[in-house]
Amino acid sequence: MQPDIADLLLRQVVDDSASPAHEQLTSRQFQIFLKLARGVPQPTIASELALSTRTVSTYRSQVAATLELRSDADFAYYALKHGLID
Repeated sequence: MQPDIADLLLRQVVDDSASPAHEQLTSRQFQIFLKLARGVPQPTIASELALSTRTVSTYRSQVAATLELRSDADFAYYALKHGLID
C-alpha cells in the first residue's frame, strides 16, 4: 500500500480532533511544509527533492488548505508557533 493511501485511511479511522492540524499532513507534505516555512523557494525545493515546480506548488496548495494558511509568512508563523522550526 502506498504511504499516502495508508495515511489517508489512518486519518479516517483515528479521531484526531485533539491533535494539531500539521499531524494530518502526509510525510511529503510535511517535508515540503517545513522547507516552505524556512523560506526555501519552490524551485529550490523542486530541485532538492527531484520534483517539478508544479508538483511543489500542488503540495503547497494542499498544505495551505489543510492548515488554513494563506501567505508564506503564515507558513513560517505556524511552524514557529508549533515548535517545528527555530
